[in-house]
Amino acid sequence: MASRVLTGIAALTVVLAALSSATGAAALEPRPTVPSPAPTARVHTAPSGDAAATGDLVELSDLPGSTGSTFFVRDEAGEATAVAADAVAKVGAVAGDRVEIADGELSVLSEVDAAAAGLAHSVDVVLVTVRMPAADGRPAYEARPSASVDTVRSWLSYASDHLRQASNGRVASLALGAQAEITTAGTCQLDLAGSSGDLTVWNEAARAIAPGRSAASYENSGGRHLLVVFPEDCADAWQGSVGIANVGGGLSYGGNIALLDVGQGQRQAFLHEFGHNLSLRHANNYACLPLQRHWEGNDGCGFAEYADIYDPMGVVVDGDYDSPLFNAAHRDALGGYPQGSLVTVEQDASTSVTLLPASSTTGTLAVKIRDSNGWDYYLDLRNGRGSYDSGAYYTRGRGCDITWVCARDYGVRITQQQSADTTSYAVASSQDDGDGYALEKGDWFSSSERSTCDIWLSVDDVSTDGAGRPTSAKVTVRTGDKAPACGTSPDGVHPWFQAKYKELGGASGPLGKPVAPMVCQSSACWQEFAGGVLTSDGTQIVMLSTAYVTTWLANGGPDGALGLVAGPESCFGTYCATPFAGGAITWVPGQGVTAVPVHPWFQAKWKELGGITGAIGTPTEGMRCQSSACWQQFTGGVLTSDGRQIVRLSSAYVSTWTAWGGPDGDLGLVAGGESCFGSYCQASFVGGVIVWVPNSGVYPVAKKWFYSAWMERGGATGSLGLPTDAMKCQSAACYQVFQKGTLTSSTSGILSLSSAYVSRWIGWGGPDGQLGLLTGPEVCSVSFCQVPFQRGLMVWQPRTGVRVLVGDEADEWRRTHPLAAPAR
Repeated sequence: MASRVLTGIAALTVVLAALSSATGAAALEPRPTVPSPAPTARVHTAPSGDAAATGDLVELSDLPGSTGSTFFVRDEAGEATAVAADAVAKVGAVAGDRVEIADGELSVLSEVDAAAAGLAHSVDVVLVTVRMPAADGRPAYEARPSASVDTVRSWLSYASDHLRQASNGRVASLALGAQAEITTAGTCQLDLAGSSGDLTVWNEAARAIAPGRSAASYENSGGRHLLVVFPEDCADAWQGSVGIANVGGGLSYGGNIALLDVGQGQRQAFLHEFGHNLSLRHANNYACLPLQRHWEGNDGCGFAEYADIYDPMGVVVDGDYDSPLFNAAHRDALGGYPQGSLVTVEQDASTSVTLLPASSTTGTLAVKIRDSNGWDYYLDLRNGRGSYDSGAYYTRGRGCDITWVCARDYGVRITQQQSADTTSYAVASSQDDGDGYALEKGDWFSSSERSTCDIWLSVDDVSTDGAGRPTSAKVTVRTGDKAPACGTSPDGVHPWFQAKYKELGGASGPLGKPVAPMVCQSSACWQEFAGGVLTSDGTQIVMLSTAYVTTWLANGGPDGALGLVAGPESCFGTYCATPFAGGAITWVPGQGVTAVPVHPWFQAKWKELGGITGAIGTPTEGMRCQSSACWQQFTGGVLTSDGRQIVRLSSAYVSTWTAWGGPDGDLGLVAGGESCFGSYCQASFVGGVIVWVPNSGVYPVAKKWFYSAWMERGGATGSLGLPTDAMKCQSAACYQVFQKGTLTSSTSGILSLSSAYVSRWIGWGGPDGQLGLLTGPEVCSVSFCQVPFQRGLMVWQPRTGVRVLVGDEADEWRRTHPLAAPAR
């Protein structure tokens, strides 16, 4: 027979296809959010409207075509009233409890009796032969189960041994009781018997055991069970189910079971269904991506029913496999831990425990952790050893035979169980290695059921045998106030920073080990390490030196002038800097760390220009103001306003501007940004320009003095060319030297002096020298040119060059070389 997956009906439902083609049809259920009821608050709104009933609570799980459990209240007359599952959950009722529906409310009148220690269970067995009608050209025939009474006895023996160990002897044995056979006419359908809340076939089978007996007589019966076995031919009618059972209210409840005799997994299926009679519900999985990728059609966090294959109450895989040991949650529900083998950790505690494998008979076998919402988390160690686990399906490794059930590895397992409920969930760890259901050394887990982390645990060390299977595991558990931030790794790194920390080499990298937990202020958080700090710049996690952060916090941190971190540290040869939303912190070797905020007026432009790694660079001082203008110095220039917008100027322009009096000087306010023209650049001001000439310098030309005369002569491309010096003044006059001449004040206004004369004039003392002020422009004849001064002349001749004539010599030259005055 092809290998099959048989899923248990509390639900052994769905998936009768071969493993190679199964598509994972088990429904994913939402995580229960019902809080644990207070002991005195047992009355809640019932879902049955105005219905009224008093009797025992009955639970069936699951009927074909449905999911979950179906609940009834059966009265003394055998009449059943349906009641919704959420109402049952709210009162914390279990099968066998005496309950009442009145005035639209469900209440528990008395609880089912607890099982006596060492209870021996008996199982009456009825084999069902079905007269199958003719169909599709096939004649009518009788279908009988292939299983004999002896086969069923072997199922009971297997379940008895398994449950005796799992319950620490509270389930002492399963004995074969009365046996009978019945024949039905095509009644493969598992219909309910009128209004009784039982299956029709259970009542028929019960009468075959003893006249007048009903299915209800096996419920809350002190350990009496009825097993009805159907032939494989009923598989289609059962709609994918292979078993149905009452979910009991405890170990002594008893109950009814219907089983389809199909495949090789019957003894596993029987144990699964018998577990329901003992009050156990399904063993499921809960996880988020990437682990949940195994569950077809689910793209977030969720549950996969039956998917905990480490437990008999999970999926039953058809084949020559053993049922595994019960998970820790279910084993505790069975009372299966010897005294001292289950360690309980309450809230606000911190402890370390060394777990031994679940198959061990001594030592600490499990840990039970209670969270603030009344949910219990359990830990146990699974290693595929022992009389049952060694033959279990999960020992096959990591292969996925169908999309939502994958065999896992060995390690520490986490299961979760809500109080007053016996449904368990295997919980994935924080690891992303595709095997979060079996934690290995270095793995950890955290759970938050409130604003802080309720439970945090880590697997600190694992001992293994020669085959590499775990023989013990040291686990640290911290709860409530003793727990770190949720998701914090065992080395103390907050989950926000773990990826970056790992990228930087972890404890052996530049950061070293963490020295403090994550700290938050306003909208920023950071964590300090031996070699620096990790924080976020809003787009990525960045590393900063501790000195930067100390200085940042001293300046108000994220709530101060610097604001939030805006990027990682950058170094520029002679200094390093870290950007913040409102400025930068710089480090200069030998000088230390300095915080320099960028004034809010300039922040937008600073960021637009690339911040510390852009053209403007790092702020070097705070904003300065004079009169009606303000500016701020950066390593790559200055930001200021031209009255319309924030503009960037090179530092050389601004130093020249401020040297000339800034906004109150001859140049006045900035009138625009820098403009470049091939051989030079200039910045405009209300009172002139400042010109930068490569390999020469930065020179102002003020409107108050020579700017207009310079522009009249063509400016930078005219007769004078570019300035080569700033204006200079003596007591008598001021002048400014250009590439091709000089502009100077004279007795008759601003005049230009060609470059041939300038050096001699300056050499003779300029305006305050022997020649004095220029009194007119240069005048030329055929053989010479001359320039008049207050106290002499400068004469140029081709063969002699420039000569200075003063006194009588000048007078004689004028007399002998008369020239007409040039037109101005």
